[in-house]
Amino acid sequence: SVTVPGIRAALDGHQVVYLRVSPEVGFARVMGSARPLLAGDDPRGTYVRLLAQRCKGYDSAATATVDADQPLAGVVAAVLAAVDADTRARKDNPA
Repeated sequence: SVTVPGIRAALDGHQVVYLRVSPEVGFARVMGSARPLLAGDDPRGTYVRLLAQRCKGYDSAATATVDADQPLAGVVAAVLAAVDADTRARKDNPA
């Protein structure tokens, strides 16, 4: 998780695609799963709160962001395009 400083540091300099998902779609995808952080009386509220807390870290770690609310084929195409664009940019501007 990008909330762990060592993991966040290890991501620096690498291609990182943030699959941004809305709270509604994200919760619908995990609803009913056995996720310990969502155990309790208000799993939806907990999910929304956790997502809000983590978004800034996800944004700062990402070299590209893709809307993951769209159908899977669109997500895959957008990820591939983002990685390709980042790869080209890195070749054109080596560190």
